[in-house]
Amino acid sequence: MRIKLRFPPGATVKQTPGKNRHVALAVAALMTPATLVMFVMAMWRLGSDLQMMTEFPITEGVWSHWQMWLAAASMSQLATVLLNRYGKTGQMGIVKSIANGFQFLFGRPQVKSSRPSPRTGD
Repeated sequence: MRIKLRFPPGATVKQTPGKNRHVALAVAALMTPATLVMFVMAMWRLGSDLQMMTEFPITEGVWSHWQMWLAAASMSQLATVLLNRYGKTGQMGIVKSIANGFQFLFGRPQVKSSRPSPRTGD
């Protein structure tokens, strides 16, 4: 004996970009204080190494180095920026963000002109 169950058609799933934008904005808002804490830990460890601050509580392991705290803070800040961008526009734009960061760090590339440069000193 076979029993066939028939269900009425349900609501269609929309394929719109940026479905969870409100969640991205909430996570980004919570990540900002965490990023600040990581940066403070990096500065505390660096100050401890220079004997300008009290002893750092983590003395062994990967997280006992200020470079790790600074790298974690940088990556967290990048994730926060990307999540904020996604929450506001609905598009992630990772490649564009990284390209803009490199342009900011290294300057914009020089555009070569097809015109010859003027001669000086004649």
